[in-house]
Amino acid sequence: MDVARLPITLFDALGRLLPAPLRPYYDRHQDKLRYLVAGVWNTIVGIALYNLLLWLLLPGVHALSGSANGVLAFAGRNDYNVIFWLNWVLCVPLATLAMKYFAFRTPGNALPEIGKAYFVYLPAQLISSAIIWLTVEHLHLSPRVAQIFAIAFSTIFSYLGHKYFTFRGQTGEAVETGGIVEALTGEEGTDGEPVSGP
Repeated sequence: MDVARLPITLFDALGRLLPAPLRPYYDRHQDKLRYLVAGVWNTIVGIALYNLLLWLLLPGVHALSGSANGVLAFAGRNDYNVIFWLNWVLCVPLATLAMKYFAFRTPGNALPEIGKAYFVYLPAQLISSAIIWLTVEHLHLSPRVAQIFAIAFSTIFSYLGHKYFTFRGQTGEAVETGGIVEALTGEEGTDGEPVSGP
């Protein structure tokens, strides 16, 4: 048994267990469901890793705030954001593999797609860092709570970036999304009709 295919096999089996009237809806929207499942998984992993890194590294990184070196002192004063960036570097490959093999099911070598994913996530990460900084410094929230605001923003941004850049087909066409992007943007579906309904 190929353990790497187990989540896909289980997800496909769940689809076959649905009552017959629900199967057309599942068939039409399974890519969005897979994206949602992968996104929930990636979010749980990201939050857990960020909290673990805060617990392990926060005292040491914060100690840098007393450094005579200006860059190190700045990093120490912004310890939660330094750890946020370390978390990002570690989570991008994990998230990309989940999206590649489970959500979008694209063939081929994952390394180029991981590289592309860093570019997709970079603008969101920059804005998320600003969101975390604002919520910690001005709203006086915990970095653990501030991360939730950043996740809300980056979820939509990353979906669109992956659809149109990271996991584009070999022909340059975006992967089929079953209408989610079209519904968000008001574009027409593949049959030329506006996307609506289930």
